Amino acid sequence: MKRLSLVIPDEAIVMAPARISWPLPTFTGKVVALFHDNPMVADYHQRRKDTDRFFQVETTQEDRLKILRRYKVTHILF
Repeated sequence: MKRLSLVIPDEAIVMAPARISWPLPTFTGKVVALFHDNPMVADYHQRRKDTDRFFQVETTQEDRLKILRRYKVTHILF
């Protein structure tokens, strides 16, 4: 993650599978969905659902773009 912090700015919003991205905010940026529940994120379950859907093979490009726009994603990590 330290190496990623060299190319992902602090203000970045990152779309990534939750298991991969959970340590990222420790170093840089923000993630759309966390690996664990967080009571401070009111729409956590929707974010997690959208993140999972984004990375499914059967999700259309149009649906992916809607998800990216909804959360103002600046970077994708996969």
